[in-house]
Amino acid sequence: MRKKISTAALAFLFFMMVMGQSIVLAGDSTVITLGADLSQDQKEMILNKFGVPQDVEHLTVTNEEQLEALGEYLSPTVIGKRAYSSAKVVPAQKDSGIGVSVDENINWVTEEMYINALVTAGVEDAEVTIAAPFPVSGTAALTGIIKAFESAKGVKLSEKQVDAANEELVKMSTLGKKIGDPQKASQLVSELKNQLGQLNPKTDNDYRSLINKVAKDMGIDLTEDQINSLMDLLKKLKSLDVDWKQLAKQAANIHGKFSEIMEENPEVRSLWGQVVDFFKNIFDIVLQLFK
Repeated sequence: MRKKISTAALAFLFFMMVMGQSIVLAGDSTVITLGADLSQDQKEMILNKFGVPQDVEHLTVTNEEQLEALGEYLSPTVIGKRAYSSAKVVPAQKDSGIGVSVDENINWVTEEMYINALVTAGVEDAEVTIAAPFPVSGTAALTGIIKAFESAKGVKLSEKQVDAANEELVKMSTLGKKIGDPQKASQLVSELKNQLGQLNPKTDNDYRSLINKVAKDMGIDLTEDQINSLMDLLKKLKSLDVDWKQLAKQAANIHGKFSEIMEENPEVRSLWGQVVDFFKNIFDIVLQLFK
């Protein structure tokens, strides 16, 4: 009997070690940011969406912070006078990449746009959830995500990179609305960043050729104003002197949530079955002892 229990215990420990390598786990504490103008009922709604206790400690994002971050690139009338967008940031294992999930109330910024901007800002290895109590554009949520990531990891991101990320998010969102396809707008900017490090454009003609080629390949017709706007963005991104190829890996290695891994990964699903069987066997052993 002792041998059976010891063997089962060892099997359980081994299982936990394997699962620790198979599933994205938080390396640090989860951090919540809530819009400063949420009512108590709205806060409770957001926290329920995030799946955290109502008394969880959180950071607050004010409208003044949003205006400071986005005011140069977005009209104050679009940003508004209130802060409602909220975020949950969970640091993940190294090299697991960035994953983003937005609720139905974020209606102007897509998950891919957030990932693109977060990569530019220097965020890495994190699972991000964004929510609002009612339909909002979602552009201001980036402020809360940056704030939460810095708090969770105990780091201070480059102000230049964060500024470029804010501009990138606004321009992706605006372009997506103009061309009627937010997904394509995000893919366009992502590919331009990938090409930026490889082709090393130097003149305006170089930048223009790069933008036109990528846009043509994707079947996107850009106006002259849109091309000039993207040129300005690429010049700013290039001035950051970062390894875009390396940063792009953060966007490529998006990990799903636990439930999604369970559904899509037969190996993990099998392991989970093993742990269920383990507890069932323990119960049977205890039951036999009483008998």
